[in-house]
Amino acid sequence: MQERFGFDVLRFQDANFGVAEKRTKEFCDGLVDLNVPIHWNGTIEIETIMRYKEKTLDALEAAKCHLLWLGAEAGTKETQERIKKNIGIENIPTAIGELVKRNIVPGAFWIIGYPGESQESMEATLRQAARVKRQFPTAGSDVYPFRPIPGTEDFDHAVRLGYKAPTNFDEWGNCFEYKYNDQNSELPASVRQTWQRYNHTAAIYDMHNQEGPLWMRKLLSKIAGQRLKHGSYGLGIERKLYDMYVRVTGQAQPGDHVSEEYQQLQPETHANLVDHHGGEN
Repeated sequence: MQERFGFDVLRFQDANFGVAEKRTKEFCDGLVDLNVPIHWNGTIEIETIMRYKEKTLDALEAAKCHLLWLGAEAGTKETQERIKKNIGIENIPTAIGELVKRNIVPGAFWIIGYPGESQESMEATLRQAARVKRQFPTAGSDVYPFRPIPGTEDFDHAVRLGYKAPTNFDEWGNCFEYKYNDQNSELPASVRQTWQRYNHTAAIYDMHNQEGPLWMRKLLSKIAGQRLKHGSYGLGIERKLYDMYVRVTGQAQPGDHVSEEYQQLQPETHANLVDHHGGEN
């Protein structure tokens, strides 16, 4: 297929591509033996990475696996148990670290707003996502709102709590535009605000912003790193100054609403999500 179509990246649409370690190892060895000129990616579970042998993890790198998505799911043991995803909070950074040291980009998915989930649990998930992002800058650590899937226990639970399911194809399609349809998410206002600020801060930390001199973007990234470390997203003075600089120098791009959306977020002097015991664990 590669010779026929000339593609250089292949994605496996499989909820857990690596469920069978023996198959994964044989697949990777086959790619290496045949010297197949492609990079590939897929979705894998944290539990899978934790049980893989070192030689299997090494084979992933040798076979040009460049990206793996992992479901981190929730930031508290209690919520993990309720959704029957006993991943282990301590296993999340360990599994991500195994991929990072093999030059495989990890993408961690977190979810907030499970039916009946407390605000404290959602805030804990946002803190865990921020810690992972700061510890592993090359990793994705994306937080999404819960979306009920028909046929699952949580779908029925959500309906009992008042969730109104989409009624047609277009509505179902739109409801899965997680980050771009966030106002339709049943989240506490303060959690939604923190979530939005986390997304902005993580993007700045990644230096996705291209406007302005490099020294300025590096400085903003460093400040963003401290915000991620402490879970403090209030005020955002440095971001507003940067936004002003971009506009004054005429570097704002048409249709760029990111800075406008950020300015609409009402600053909170005490928007610090550090836990009540003080500082990080």
